[in-house]
Amino acid sequence: MSWVADHTKALWLLTGLAATHAGADAQDLHVLVLGDSVSATCTQPARPPLRSTSGVCELDAFWHQIPNLHTPRGKTPVQFTPLIARSSSVSDWQPSKPMGVRLQGLIEHAVATGVRYDYAIWQHGARDRGIHRQTYFGHLFSLMKHVSSQIPVRRWLIATHSACGTPAYPPVARAQDQAGDFRLAHRYPGANLDTLPPGSWQAFGCGLTPVGETALAQRWAQAIAKSDEEAQQLEAESLLTLFRGLTASADP
Repeated sequence: MSWVADHTKALWLLTGLAATHAGADAQDLHVLVLGDSVSATCTQPARPPLRSTSGVCELDAFWHQIPNLHTPRGKTPVQFTPLIARSSSVSDWQPSKPMGVRLQGLIEHAVATGVRYDYAIWQHGARDRGIHRQTYFGHLFSLMKHVSSQIPVRRWLIATHSACGTPAYPPVARAQDQAGDFRLAHRYPGANLDTLPPGSWQAFGCGLTPVGETALAQRWAQAIAKSDEEAQQLEAESLLTLFRGLTASADP
């Protein structure tokens, strides 16, 4: 391949990436939210594909604060698709278990409507005290693989959430940190619920106070923005490496 052809190919790749980002910016952000509720109340969903499914909650209210704080695309509308349980174990999300069955229904609905998710968020773990780290990680990895093999997910964000105002449970927290620390697989850290400020949790149960909801919304906005910055940096480094390789191959 000639020097001109090599550089034309590199320019085409750079232009294509820019066009991809420009096209994405013109659309709504689609966010898939999976896990357990951290709201003081749990209402039943009123729209498909999750209508009349006992044990499934509406989207926690604090998520709707995020577009008002910051999103990577400024004022771009954010569309949330929630599948939130009142209380669940990570094993309940496997394909043959109750939440896993409901998750498959959500996946099939997304396939039918052609939804492509910008972010898939996992916020769960406070009910799994006593589980081994590798067991939790294995179930979570299986869930991410199951979802991503059927619907497009641009990026996963994994919360650190092993407690609700009580001391953190290290095996679960470490499993979540491990799952969210693999940029090349498009997995990034999410918000840390284990370190929310004093006054964030209600005295009983696993519900946030207004202070906690505001703090958590800010942490998720920051986590999403940081993941965008790191992903863009990784893309730029990959393209630079490719460009250098094409240039080197054209040298006499």
